[in-house]
Amino acid sequence: MANIFVFGLVKGLHDLATAIWIGGLIQMSFVVLPTFRSRLKDGKELRLLLMDIQKRLSLLVSISIPILIITGILESWHSPAFQGFFSFSNTYSTLLSIKHILVILMVCLAIARRMLMTKNVEKMKSKEKVSAMMVFANALIGITVIILSGFCAAVGSA
Repeated sequence: MANIFVFGLVKGLHDLATAIWIGGLIQMSFVVLPTFRSRLKDGKELRLLLMDIQKRLSLLVSISIPILIITGILESWHSPAFQGFFSFSNTYSTLLSIKHILVILMVCLAIARRMLMTKNVEKMKSKEKVSAMMVFANALIGITVIILSGFCAAVGSA
């Protein structure tokens, strides 16, 4: 019973951190950024509001990533189909390895975007389009990661 409780807690925390990170990316890509883009002509205040929203989401993502790493490792060890990190020896491990590669790509994109947006604030307007494209790309990769997670769960329980 204790193992079920611990694994349920680990799985729940992993799912919550995933929802915060990837859900935030999806919301920014398909709701917030398009809305702000259509209204940014109205002035600097909207741009500052958007930057504040992104800063707050960034804090949640910064908390979520270590939670995902720790709970992801614990979840991997729980599956009998797990053959090691970046192993391609069976279907489950292959799907998990591809998922991990995509997550690493997502983290790199997030870091690159943060570096882009913190340097030379005077050129912020020219960076906004690149930044928005990076958020959108990260959201698409995140959707792919969630779909791979579904296949990992299906293969792991079969």
